Amino acid sequence: HIGTVLCAILRTASAIGISSTHRAAACNALCGFLEHGLVSTTLELRSLIISNDVWQEAFTIYLNRSEDAKPKSMRQVLVTLTAILSKWPNPGQALVVRNRAVNTLLSIILGTDSRSKVKPALQALEHFTSKGVVPILDVVVSLQGLGNRNPGQLLSGSVLPQCAEAGTVAVVEFDDTHLSEPPLLASSEASIEFFVITLLEWVSHSDVAPAASRFISTFFKVLRKQDSKDVRYYHSVTKLPLWVSPLKRSVEQRLEGLEFLKHHVLPALFILDSHDMLQFVRSLPLEHLLSGTFPNADWPEVLLLFSSLQVAQGLGLVRVIEQGIRENDSDDKSNIHVPLTACAQLLTHSSATIRVATLALLVTSTSTTKPFSPPVLSLIMENLTQFHADTDTGVRDHVIGITRCVVHRLRGAISQLNKALERQNNHASGHDSVKYLKQDCNAQQPDSVPSSQHSMEQHLAFLKWYIDFLGSELRPTASYQRHITALKALAILLQSGLDSTVPQAYLSKLAQEDFKWPLTIPIVQPLLIRMLFDLSMDPYDDVRCAAVLVLKMTASAMGIGLHRRIVSCLPSSAMVSVTHSSSSQRSSEGGSQNQEETSVLNLAAILSRAQKIMHSTGRADHADGVARLYEILDEICAARTTIARQGEILADVWWYSESSIVNRILSDLEKGLLLAKTNLRLAVADAPIHGDLSALRYGNCQLLVLSHYLGRRAKS
Repeated sequence: HIGTVLCAILRTASAIGISSTHRAAACNALCGFLEHGLVSTTLELRSLIISNDVWQEAFTIYLNRSEDAKPKSMRQVLVTLTAILSKWPNPGQALVVRNRAVNTLLSIILGTDSRSKVKPALQALEHFTSKGVVPILDVVVSLQGLGNRNPGQLLSGSVLPQCAEAGTVAVVEFDDTHLSEPPLLASSEASIEFFVITLLEWVSHSDVAPAASRFISTFFKVLRKQDSKDVRYYHSVTKLPLWVSPLKRSVEQRLEGLEFLKHHVLPALFILDSHDMLQFVRSLPLEHLLSGTFPNADWPEVLLLFSSLQVAQGLGLVRVIEQGIRENDSDDKSNIHVPLTACAQLLTHSSATIRVATLALLVTSTSTTKPFSPPVLSLIMENLTQFHADTDTGVRDHVIGITRCVVHRLRGAISQLNKALERQNNHASGHDSVKYLKQDCNAQQPDSVPSSQHSMEQHLAFLKWYIDFLGSELRPTASYQRHITALKALAILLQSGLDSTVPQAYLSKLAQEDFKWPLTIPIVQPLLIRMLFDLSMDPYDDVRCAAVLVLKMTASAMGIGLHRRIVSCLPSSAMVSVTHSSSSQRSSEGGSQNQEETSVLNLAAILSRAQKIMHSTGRADHADGVARLYEILDEICAARTTIARQGEILADVWWYSESSIVNRILSDLEKGLLLAKTNLRLAVADAPIHGDLSALRYGNCQLLVLSHYLGRRAKS
């Protein structure tokens, strides 16, 4: 009866057409059944559970159904299989089961089985080796066995037939210079190097990369502990770890996979031993970097060097030093020192990849509160323009990521310097040192000024320069590349919380927590707002979206405050004069509404001008710009509605309530449709309606439209 129940559970867990929840329940039942039988005192039940057939059936379920099941339930199946294998009473039977499992897993990883099984195979082999169930020597012996049975296939790369034909895995060619008895894999070093090359091929696939990198890390971590004459961690000739040569070969054969290696493999290998990492980096063309004399080419080892340096710098093993600064001998042996002069030369290299990597090298640090040195800030200021203007989207994306790091570190450095100055000054009056430095930032300081104060001045000056630089990048004559990069960088700066007028909802997670700026700088000035409104009509959709996002950041929670900002940024032709008057004057003048803020009228004037442009051109980008201006106006009116609930009386004009705005849009639509019925040609030429239609997509317009027509139907 127990055997019948077990068979039913196995059939359910291996069934094809069941849901993931059903399969998870079956796997949980299977694990519970096996774990109970494993500790049972009944000999018959233990014999039923600890059997070759049951173990293989459960192992097959794990490999075949992992793709269709919940990860947690399959992980539990793997843990249960490991427990059974480690407690097998008969060592001879356990060895047979273990070797069969290892051969199956290696065959899958080497590409002789379905690709869907690769990820669970890597996870299983990583778990077996980390728990000590499968020794590394057994893996190497199995690899040698595969090579000796099919040496031609293994060495030519046809051991990966299915994946190579499908184009999912590049053909691996193995260097036979390390083979003592070609073409057989008689050397454990050759077997390991070939295996690592194959694993690195799988890292280039995003779905398999985490599992492959974890197994590589576990494999060499265990191998390093079990280093012996049978299975070595270091190469017998080069004295470098056995992962060095496969890593270089993988980059040479598949350069586009370097980014995956940088994010997944290099950190996992470098944390094993810092000395090994330093030896690996020194085996790359490091001398060329230190001298700043790279040829104008992107050859693989150079790119691998920069990727390695970025990872190593994150671990605190690389330092950018100024000329003339000397470190002690112990630091020289445990760190890599890159001269600032070499970085200055590489920032103007013809290769964009090297330029971006050098910039990342300058700004990356293990500490987010470490201040920038003045020469580094100067280099950034001198070279940032060329990065914003790069035509490669990938390069600009990397620059945006670096910008986020720069802003994050600036916030931490200024906060740290502010605390240091507060401790140094300790004024009884409690003057704010940051405000004091902001006011006297350009003033000459005496020679006795502490280094913290000088560093604070440098950082504040850079921050001011950077804000002005982003504003200059938004000028109308700048290129698309400069516009979109500056808008993204400006959004990062606003989301950091530097401008206190930005609503809480738009701040980043770090800015919403305790990690805040010790000062506030109004970033969006009147001229910048004017340029942002112009960019809301830009031909490029992503520029329009980014410009409107920045405007919303400065508008959403400010309500009337934003309107006052807009007044001075408009040309005289767009200004609408409104005179503020007292309540008695309003009564004498017949209830005039000129007491409302001039800026709302100005925003309405901007919208009117944009509509005229849309009507004259009929272009889709201009229509989308009109719609986005309606969106901004809608958010401002929402803020004004909140203020009105607190006692302020709103004017009875269309731009002071969301419902009035929607009625205005619908009125324009109806006029356009009416004109189209009488004269279609004139309507197409002079009254396009796609801007008004697009405006109904934003805010609460759709609900208000529904209520508008329901109210009209009720009246009729």
